[in-house]
Amino acid sequence: MSRHGKNCTAGAVYTYHERLKDSISGGYGLQKIRMSKDSMNKFNACCLTLQPCINPVITPNGFLYEREAILEYIFHQKKEYSKKLKVYQNRMKKISMQKALEEKNNSKSEILYFKRSEDSILPNSAPRTTCSKNYLSTGLKSFWIPTLTPDVVQDDISKPDKNIYCPMSGNPLSLRDLVKVSFKASSDEANTFVCSVTGDNLGNSVPCAVLRPTGDVVTLECVEKLIKSGIKETGEMTHPITGNVLEKNDIIKLRIGGMGFSGSGAELSSSKKSPSLMF
Repeated sequence: MSRHGKNCTAGAVYTYHERLKDSISGGYGLQKIRMSKDSMNKFNACCLTLQPCINPVITPNGFLYEREAILEYIFHQKKEYSKKLKVYQNRMKKISMQKALEEKNNSKSEILYFKRSEDSILPNSAPRTTCSKNYLSTGLKSFWIPTLTPDVVQDDISKPDKNIYCPMSGNPLSLRDLVKVSFKASSDEANTFVCSVTGDNLGNSVPCAVLRPTGDVVTLECVEKLIKSGIKETGEMTHPITGNVLEKNDIIKLRIGGMGFSGSGAELSSSKKSPSLMF
């Protein structure tokens, strides 16, 4: 029977493999994970709630949101802006009052100095000392008042930004930029959507686009072969359902979550930085 000292856990040296294993199990260092298909957002899911949309709307950048969720987000951002604006206005009011008080004190000191020089019998031709100059220039120093201490530096405050930004793209967003999306349900399978023109099934593996005038969802293959094919003949794009002329901005590419395959174009790896394991 072999001795216990020959076991791997009884070594006198803390090996690199053991240190790496303890770092991963304890959550130290850089943690990496490869996400699977279950971590991908569905093509018809909201970017905020991560649930299938009931009343979907899309931004000009192609991000899909539930109408109720994005409206609540916009209203919340407006409330935050109003709060920051009130703080900014109160701060500016205090600064203006402080400047007015300083100007008033300076004018009083100048008047007092003028009266003293006029009431004196002989004019004082001696230059003013450095101490008096510094005293008048620096103002009152009261160590028991935090705002009057010489070490206090007022923080620069800027006016809050009025714009509301998209939570995904970071670009300015407004209610008029949202486009209503209408998915066409499949008549054969439940909870399945198809292209409004060709009838092909939609999914994370099928690139899609939304037509702004009507909100119809079509595949990019339909856009290339049917919609853009009219440019060679008539020089303009036409809506395949209504026949109206389409502009370049009327075709919004839908941002889909992707699949679990590495070649789908989606980011499938995630990392988290934590403190390193030190000994």
